[in-house]
Amino acid sequence: MVLALLTTSLVSMVCFIVTVVMGFMMVGRTGLGQHFLFGFFTTFLVTLAQSMTMFYFIGTGRQVKDLASNHPAGSDFIQRTKRFKAVVFPPAMWAILFTMATMILGGGVDTHVIPPFVHTVLAAASLYFILIAFWKEAKYMIEHNKLMLELDCLLKATPSSSVGPTGATPASPASLIGPSAGPPTPSSSVGPTGRPTGGTPASPASLIGPSAGPPTQDA
Repeated sequence: MVLALLTTSLVSMVCFIVTVVMGFMMVGRTGLGQHFLFGFFTTFLVTLAQSMTMFYFIGTGRQVKDLASNHPAGSDFIQRTKRFKAVVFPPAMWAILFTMATMILGGGVDTHVIPPFVHTVLAAASLYFILIAFWKEAKYMIEHNKLMLELDCLLKATPSSSVGPTGATPASPASLIGPSAGPPTPSSSVGPTGRPTGGTPASPASLIGPSAGPPTQDA
């Protein structure tokens, strides 16, 4: 991925230089069509290379954040990826904007609405930011690869138990020990119980309760 992005950026830079040379070698309107078509292709290539490079740093920064967010030393890796983006993004964005402006205002130069030196100044600014962006992208892509190697070694050296998710409610000791091995607690019954089965039926007197009559005299 890194090699493909750097190759695309290098090709776009070479195409831009060729387009500038074609513009200076024009005599009258001879070669105007080729200069326009090559400039249109160069603008597309510069925009593609720089935008994909920015997306690369965004995606890899997110990957580092996911891997290192739960590690005690992870904040240092996350800050390094933010520093990479802060250095690479400005020249890449300016390269896109100046290249598009050079392409768009070139039509005004052809119709004699805009002076030619404006087109030349924009082209020079575009080439400057393309060169700066390519140098910084190559430098910090290499730095990012070193960062990933350091993070991989750090995660391999750290036990997995210490890098687990934080913030969860710990389980209670009772749930970890399991059910108690002691005697079961007797449950108290509420209300009348059912009639026992298989035993001696209760006498009618026990069901009716104590008699309300006079007590019987013992002989």
